[in-house]
Amino acid sequence: MTFKKRHLALPIYVPSFLLSAAEGALLPILPVSATNYGQGLAEASIVAGVMLVTAMLFEIPASWITTRIGERRAMLLATVSAALLLAFAYLDLGYWALLVAAGGFGASHAMFGLARHSLLAHMTSGPGRPTAMALLGGMFRGGWAIGPIISGAIILALGLQAGYFVAILMCVLAGISVLSVKAEKLASTPSGQQGNIWVVARREAPKLLTLGLASGIISGARTIRLIGLPLLAWLWG
Repeated sequence: MTFKKRHLALPIYVPSFLLSAAEGALLPILPVSATNYGQGLAEASIVAGVMLVTAMLFEIPASWITTRIGERRAMLLATVSAALLLAFAYLDLGYWALLVAAGGFGASHAMFGLARHSLLAHMTSGPGRPTAMALLGGMFRGGWAIGPIISGAIILALGLQAGYFVAILMCVLAGISVLSVKAEKLASTPSGQQGNIWVVARREAPKLLTLGLASGIISGARTIRLIGLPLLAWLWG
């Protein structure tokens, strides 16, 4: 399939940018909300980290769901569920509701990300795939950069809870972007090994134990800053 960037804009790039912006908007304000509920530094770090932990743990269930309902439906389900779960944080229902919101967003983000990568691989040819992936990486970083800026400006004007509304709105807009593309243009990718992830894991075990392990360590180190910097800002503030 010939790679054309415009074909990937609405189903891949725009929603990825918006969901990354929502994540970027959430990470700095989750610890602040936890401390507003009377929690200490440890509890604040938990609520910030649970979003990233659930994203990791939900990868396998997300693959099963995507295999059964297809990439487009999985992406739509992820954006809707993310928006609904973030309502728990927006409604200011307490610390445990905040944990549910953060964890649910992480799981939804994982399902969206897996479906999006599967769809991207299906929509791009071999030579065009590196370019497509590079552009997708730019969407991540652009979203993480702009999300905190937008939420910070809104919080300054309207208060902390408005930051959650910004994240909800970004999730809704991401879903609209995917929905705007006709279903027949986003055909589901045939599932290898009938969706049996364990067969794939055994087959690719050497790569997972070498390249995969190294990638996991680097990702973990990078993730520390996403949680640590907001907590340090709160501690020093």
